[in-house]
Amino acid sequence: PPRSTLFPYTTLFRSKHGARVFGPQTNPVGEAFNKEHALFRAVHAYLAGEPLEDDLLAILAAFDPVESLYWLGYTKMLQCDFDGALATLRELSRTLDAAKIPVVDLKIRCLLLQGEIYCLIGAPMTAMPFQYDALELATGLNSDYFMILAKINLACVQHALGLYNEAARSILPIPVSHFLCSGTGSTCYLRARLNILNAKLFLGMEAHDRSEERRVGKECRSR
Repeated sequence: PPRSTLFPYTTLFRSKHGARVFGPQTNPVGEAFNKEHALFRAVHAYLAGEPLEDDLLAILAAFDPVESLYWLGYTKMLQCDFDGALATLRELSRTLDAAKIPVVDLKIRCLLLQGEIYCLIGAPMTAMPFQYDALELATGLNSDYFMILAKINLACVQHALGLYNEAARSILPIPVSHFLCSGTGSTCYLRARLNILNAKLFLGMEAHDRSEERRVGKECRSR
């Protein structure tokens, strides 16, 4: 939610009255709030493209050690510790595979983040299986958000490989009018990523067309 809607809660959180509710010896309500507040801070950092602070990672690890592995991997990625990030995400993937109750949304996020890291280190072909696995899980989850996120990430990898037409086809069926028009932080983030990707695809296709024109012209002149 927008920061303004959190004002009464964050004010209480920092006050002496809030210390009794949300302090170390907290009650179940305060504990639930602490966890949700930590997740809100993590998502806010994600939407801003910022790493998580150490104290926030520690809070998340105390509440949910499995979820915290994702955020630790994300933070290491932003700090350019790509080997550390991939090792952390592999550990998370093993933990999720061994879990009795699958956490599908976390598995999708783990796969997408691994694919993103392989793209960053210049290995988009290695990223492709992660993107397809994430898309398959998102399809089964029947979630618009994760379906769109998986399609955008897949198109980004295809763009990195120079597969501009395939990338365009990946994002073509995204229901912009019915899903991306809301004003929540997550949908604004998706809309921004989609707009950037469309611009990159347009520029990539133009550059590809110019390159083809020069190649054909050179062949005609040589004849």
